[in-house]
Amino acid sequence: MSLNLESYVLLNLGMNLVVLALCARVKGHISWTQLLFAAGFGTLYAVAMLYEPFHQLRAWPMRLGLGALLGIIAVGAENAKQALGAAALNIGCTAFLGGVVQGVYGMTQSLVPALILGALVGGMMFLAASRGRARRLERWEVELILSTKYGRCHLNALIDTGNQLHEPLSGLPVVIAEQSSIHQVLPPDFDAKEYESKLPMGFRMVGYGALGARGKLLCFKPERLMASYGDAWMRAPDVWVAVYPGQMPGKVTALAPPVIGRVQPSTREELSIGKGQSVR
Repeated sequence: MSLNLESYVLLNLGMNLVVLALCARVKGHISWTQLLFAAGFGTLYAVAMLYEPFHQLRAWPMRLGLGALLGIIAVGAENAKQALGAAALNIGCTAFLGGVVQGVYGMTQSLVPALILGALVGGMMFLAASRGRARRLERWEVELILSTKYGRCHLNALIDTGNQLHEPLSGLPVVIAEQSSIHQVLPPDFDAKEYESKLPMGFRMVGYGALGARGKLLCFKPERLMASYGDAWMRAPDVWVAVYPGQMPGKVTALAPPVIGRVQPSTREELSIGKGQSVR
């Protein structure tokens, strides 16, 4: 089946986005700006390969290098270990989905349905396999350090398996935190009631049904979230934080989604917590 250039670009861009989004989802870091940039760069590379002056780009070492680079860009790796993991993940995901698409094409003999069905089935299989391999801690309490451009705060959070909140646009999970415990990371003179009719910049609304009540909360995406179970600080997967105006029972100041319990030893890093102090 032959494709015109426009169809080739759209299909290539779409498959790039699917593969890179799967990798970002597995790594718990989703940035659509990075995903679109990486997917677009990959598509530009694929188009350039079609022309004879750039025939060197067709070599397998070059293609593997491209896959590694796109994975690093999409996931936003911050150190060598993360970069290596992101590169391997993207190459593996590309090979896996490519095999699934090829198998579906062999049965359907139709390229576009094979790409769509293969991406759907392969994506579900890949996510299921990655969840099965994820190692999770058996503790229910976690310490969190939350950072925004306004400051940083410390939270004692409870891993709540019943917290299934997701920010509707990004699909990312949500941490519910007491407003009084995170005032350092909120805009000055923050008052949730003032924003019921007009959302402040960077905030969105998310519906909840927890803590014995139902309603909507303002939520924001922190610049960084670190988690610790007592032995090390780890970079947590991307989440949104909902501002809860009430008070939680006991010493708990936040309810964290189950994804925070995922152990990612490769993301451990030194985190400064004060003058002359640091933790790992």
